[in-house]
Amino acid sequence: LFDGTKVSLNEDTELVFQMESDQERKRIVYLVGEAYFEVKDTAESPFIIHSQGAKLMVLGTAFNYRSYPHEEREELTVDQGQVSFTGKSEQATIVVNQGESGVLFRDNGLLRRLDKKIPNATNWKTKEPLSFAADMLLRDIIRSLNRHFDAQIIVSEPGILNCHLSLPAGAKELEEILSMITSV
Repeated sequence: LFDGTKVSLNEDTELVFQMESDQERKRIVYLVGEAYFEVKDTAESPFIIHSQGAKLMVLGTAFNYRSYPHEEREELTVDQGQVSFTGKSEQATIVVNQGESGVLFRDNGLLRRLDKKIPNATNWKTKEPLSFAADMLLRDIIRSLNRHFDAQIIVSEPGILNCHLSLPAGAKELEEILSMITSV
């Protein structure tokens, strides 16, 4: 970006910023989708990201932020530094540090800090194999597979999307993972 910040955008993502004379001091962007940010540290001006449900404020840091309009939550995973995470209502703010994650639940505006990174948060960027935590919703597994493999998996029985699954680690190919899912 104009200030030296690096941004990698995932598919179906929009990042909007204005190039006005005072914009360089404000460093404000608007995100719909998912992006990985490497924010240049500028002591005089925080970098601010607005999404559908939240506002993030950072100085120098590296993190992933996921905010797709059709999803029930927004997710922040911090690789370096720290990020101030505020819901749209501005009633609560949490600080998420390196190695931690934050989640905003859109239905009630609740913010939650997690003491570890969200699994697969940056795999779309790093291209590392996916890993699935025990007892994940099939809906979340399918979402991760679709994004990671640029696929469009369609489930014929929508009721099973709320089923919890535990998948063994190590599968690298989509067909192998789908085979494990269908054998459960």
